[in-house]
Amino acid sequence: MRYALTADGVSIAYHSLGSGAAVLQFPTPPFGHLHMQLRDWGTAPAAAPFLQRRRLVRWDSRGTGLSARNPADLSLDAHVLDAEAVVERAGVKRFVALARASAGPIAMTYAARHPDQVSHLVLMES
Repeated sequence: MRYALTADGVSIAYHSLGSGAAVLQFPTPPFGHLHMQLRDWGTAPAAAPFLQRRRLVRWDSRGTGLSARNPADLSLDAHVLDAEAVVERAGVKRFVALARASAGPIAMTYAARHPDQVSHLVLMES
């Protein structure tokens, strides 16, 4: 588990699994807890082939899981700050953005602001 500090001073917990081209899975606020999810991804047999070819980066939204509790700002822009901090701290230059449900608007906003970093935008409904 690692931490990234956002431009507004919020500590964001993130982790990275695998190697290869990066896939960033945007969290779905207000849910998430990396510690629990890490057990699922790290031990799932179906994940092994994916993680041999891809680097999966995931994080807890501000106010959830292992990230800072009770942040002052929970706006769309604040969640984009979370993604910016994780991308920078994890050293990711270009990636596939993967988002489900409530993470969609955050990933879309990030992609619009940083088109040079997002190679593909994958939106899913769960």
